[in-house]
Amino acid sequence: MNDLDLNVFESTGALAEAAATAIAKVLSDAVAAEGEASLVLTGGSTPAKIYEALATRSVPWEKVAIFFGDERAVPPSDDDSNYKMAHATLLANLTAQPRLVERLQGEQSDLEQEAVRYASVLPEAPTLLLLGVGEDGHIASLFPGRPEAHETARRVVVVHDSPKPPPTRLSITPAVVARAKTLFVLAAGAAKSDALFAAFSGTDSPLPVALARRGTFFLDAAAAARLQNETAAGINS
Repeated sequence: MNDLDLNVFESTGALAEAAATAIAKVLSDAVAAEGEASLVLTGGSTPAKIYEALATRSVPWEKVAIFFGDERAVPPSDDDSNYKMAHATLLANLTAQPRLVERLQGEQSDLEQEAVRYASVLPEAPTLLLLGVGEDGHIASLFPGRPEAHETARRVVVVHDSPKPPPTRLSITPAVVARAKTLFVLAAGAAKSDALFAAFSGTDSPLPVALARRGTFFLDAAAAARLQNETAAGINS
């Protein structure tokens, strides 16, 4: 586990501020070097706090395209919608509009067709992919023991009978995780500690979060509790 890039913070507030600053830097540096950048957002309570902080950062948003890593099969006005959360915490609070905001259209009647469409517009190698972590070690809507977590051909898939409600979702696949230029993994709370430890205590973990081993991890102290005992990574506060 010593190869993990861990950043551990004593509070979720400190985590949110540091992650927002890091996201802003990655995007700004990419725009400076390449003229544009792409950001793939994730859902969840921890990212919501980060998005609120990110909205206050200086980023050349007019040159940034925004995408989503997964979405529930609901309209964008639904409380379960990742887009609704991202709009309320980030998009609605920006002083400059992003170059593009391309949401996964979970309300479509033909989700297989929507998966194909979204795969066609998603960048081959996103500048920055954000991933949350579930208590079971899932990322995006890739759940342990499910075939979607091992998908290699398609870039976006429909997930049926999800172990977490709502049961039907759209999700990026490991193919997208593997091609992202930069990965940030975001997690807070003691409930995530066991999954993170299980994913990185060996070399062949079946937990989907293990797909993001090369990423930079932003964790609060509770989520990192078990990992802290196994790594020499520094702790920030």
